[in-house]
Amino acid sequence: MYYSAFQGINMKLSTLFFSLVFGCGLVSGQSIAATVETDQYVVSYDESTGFGGISTLFSTSDGRYGFSWGIPSSVATGGAFSADLPNFTVTAKSGYALAGDINGSVEGLSYFLFGGGSASVTASGNLAIGSSSYTLGGSLTKVAVLTTSGYEAGYFTGFASLPVSGSFASLAFTGGELALAVDSGGVWATNKGDVGFSFVVIAVPEPETYAMMIAGLGMLLVAARRCRQA
Repeated sequence: MYYSAFQGINMKLSTLFFSLVFGCGLVSGQSIAATVETDQYVVSYDESTGFGGISTLFSTSDGRYGFSWGIPSSVATGGAFSADLPNFTVTAKSGYALAGDINGSVEGLSYFLFGGGSASVTASGNLAIGSSSYTLGGSLTKVAVLTTSGYEAGYFTGFASLPVSGSFASLAFTGGELALAVDSGGVWATNKGDVGFSFVVIAVPEPETYAMMIAGLGMLLVAARRCRQA
């Protein structure tokens, strides 16, 4: 009896909540180019998606750099919903190159389910590095934090890594999508939701540096030869 009443109240609230969300849904308009520049790289991206501008830039002590977008609150559904992820290109600045594994993550999506319902979230997209292209995609992990008779609540989390050998000047991500699906419940973005990407940046000596090194080595060899002749 208690569960039936609780379920009825929550289903009415969730229906109202998702109706309001869909009323101001996630809309992508005409492409708007935006740029973020750091000392090591430049990111050019489409700001017209509901994700807007890049919210965070970060780096780690092991040379990994990255950025993320906050997931807008309009990413929510009581059925099925998809959101376009921003297209972007990362280009290394002079004196640097991109390298290492390309990592992607999605965090901060919560869910609730009634009566044995189901929910899923998938992320997908295309990545181009030089002449190589990759199709990315997979399901996020559903983590239950509260389970009672006929009710479940928790969150989704996802992390993926693409091994890449060698160094490269740029990479481009296109056609990204975040897809939500739920039966008898809801999935929505929390205020901590974000989609992030990271990569390794390495320093690369410029041609002028190589020339100076070669010239210096040549002078040392000449000096050494003169010493032996003396």
